[in-house]
Amino acid sequence: MYRPKFNFSSKPAETFRYGRHTSETSDSKTSTK
Repeated sequence: MYRPKFNFSSKPAETFRYGRHTSETSDSKTSTK
């Protein structure tokens, strides 16, 4: 299944993780990828 960078329709956890990683790279707390 196609999963874009900002998949807000996905689970909140995944959305938060991907969103945080792409938006704020300074936040290493959630930026694991």
